[in-house]
Amino acid sequence: MNFQRFFRPQADEKDDDAEYINKINEVLDFADTSYYNKFISWLENEANKPLTIGDHGDMIQSAVRANTLREIRDTLVRRVEHARSAAREIVEDRDG
Repeated sequence: MNFQRFFRPQADEKDDDAEYINKINEVLDFADTSYYNKFISWLENEANKPLTIGDHGDMIQSAVRANTLREIRDTLVRRVEHARSAAREIVEDRDG
């Protein structure tokens, strides 16, 4: 059991909530920029380029690059989805 959390005053919990909401807003603000969709498309297009064929080192580097770009894209999309879901829950809790 985390005794610090148990004995922590409620004011700290409000600070934690505010920090959580700020993080959600940061992600949503980034997703709402005109560049976000362009960046996601660029990541996807670059990741889907044909892999380099030939030298083993170049082939490995090409595959690693594609996988890294896919992982970055997937992480951004997942974080935005989670932030949108969390924001909806906050609104529903507040309204509900």
